[in-house]
Amino acid sequence: MLPILIGLWQLAYQLDIAGRVLLPSPHAVWAAGLWLHSSGVLWPNLWSTLGAALGALALSAVVGIPAGILLGRLPRTWAVLAAIESSVLANRFQRRPRRGRPTVLGTVSRPRTVRMPCACGRSPCGSDRRRVVCSTTCR
Repeated sequence: MLPILIGLWQLAYQLDIAGRVLLPSPHAVWAAGLWLHSSGVLWPNLWSTLGAALGALALSAVVGIPAGILLGRLPRTWAVLAAIESSVLANRFQRRPRRGRPTVLGTVSRPRTVRMPCACGRSPCGSDRRRVVCSTTCR
């Protein structure tokens, strides 16, 4: 499998698919790796990178495992977090209609006054959706 991948890499290099800077030849990468090893630069940098990756993995395990146990043990906590998660996902993927005048950065929406009947049954007043009674006669 590895010789096939290296052969495809060499073919992509020769056809100049991604450019010589972004996709160097396998021979150039091997030569650079040998130079880094012989100069003593490779191993300290490799250990530094591996140490950072393992530290991040350990930190995520220290936080994630107790959080998972807590969510599994306390159904009320799971219910609260599931409700928050579903509302975040619903708001994130919901298509909102664009209102207002278009600008360079998007649309500027103005609050609309919704004409709805008053709780007393009179003709529609100028109250918004959250208010049930007229602002003038039904207080």
